[in-house]
Amino acid sequence: MFLDWLFYYFVMNVLLVFPMINFFQKRIFSRIEGNIGISFSPLLNNFKCTEEVYSMLMDINIFIHQKENQCRLHLRENQCIVFSNYLYLHSRTRFPKDSQRTLFRFWF
Repeated sequence: MFLDWLFYYFVMNVLLVFPMINFFQKRIFSRIEGNIGISFSPLLNNFKCTEEVYSMLMDINIFIHQKENQCRLHLRENQCIVFSNYLYLHSRTRFPKDSQRTLFRFWF
């Protein structure tokens, strides 16, 4: 099965990320309760990997930036959204610098 191969490939072959000074390992895909979770970050700008892995990540990057593959929400004042940080690929758009944005993280 493709997802099993994908999980094995990325869990067993972690991408190596090389920032300016240090290097660390970053898992891109993980299995959570039978689902494939993804952690896709701008931190991956300076990583080392095979051409095959790079090509796959670029395909994912193109896919996730196409508006038809996105669901955009606009939260009004005092609204919140709660979701699994591991099961939903997400980001945020800009917000005014003078806004009183508050971010809480909960682990359960």
